[in-house]
Amino acid sequence: MTVRITAERKKAVRLFSCLLTLGCVASVASFAQQGTGKPADADPMQAALRALDAKQAATNPTYSVAVLLGKDPHERLAECEARLCSGGSLRRCPAALAWAAKAAVEAGENQKARDYAVESLQSADAMVAGYAKLGRIVPRSSLGGSTADYYGNFVLGRLAVLDGDVRSAEKYLLASGKTVGDPVLKSFGPNMSLALELLKHGDAQSRQVVLEFLDEVKLFWPTPSIDKWAAEISAGETPTFRADGDGASKLFN
Repeated sequence: MTVRITAERKKAVRLFSCLLTLGCVASVASFAQQGTGKPADADPMQAALRALDAKQAATNPTYSVAVLLGKDPHERLAECEARLCSGGSLRRCPAALAWAAKAAVEAGENQKARDYAVESLQSADAMVAGYAKLGRIVPRSSLGGSTADYYGNFVLGRLAVLDGDVRSAEKYLLASGKTVGDPVLKSFGPNMSLALELLKHGDAQSRQVVLEFLDEVKLFWPTPSIDKWAAEISAGETPTFRADGDGASKLFN
């Protein structure tokens, strides 16, 4: 028992040292109490993680992967747009369009994000219909449709939240969760920032929608983290959406 406690303390010390460098430690207790009326987290590790998440949210409200890595989100968007090549096809790749839409919303280019998201879903529909006319039944997932279904709806949901339309955002969240998943989604899990935004800006109905969404994504990303997050939401709490095990945030993937 003594060894275990010592190991946990060592982990906490290492994490607090890192947060001290970032200037986060001073806000740990206040953030843990913020908006809850409850004492700070009994677990100092959880309190520190919440403080780090608060700092990231303040400096990176669009959940930009580029900003998290210290890069320009517009450069990331340009890289995604460079991959949008129609070639001889009438339709651009649904998956590439979906990633461009995600990069656009992270760069604050909301109209581009909307256009790319809509085109990604339309492109997937058109490709499936095109093969059907040829008498071939091709799975939507093999055409990049799974990526488009998730991130196309995800981006439209994020934009709906920005427009103050929480009910539409709920519909987009549930639509995104109906994907069968692509290799990246199945390995690293779905991005949970839209779910978090609904918990922050929605109401009791929104919380129920997020729970339904978690049930959906568990079909292609079965992980104990989902059950933990669902329990926290049912208890009226807001998860950090950090995965069990490595503690990786699922707000920036």
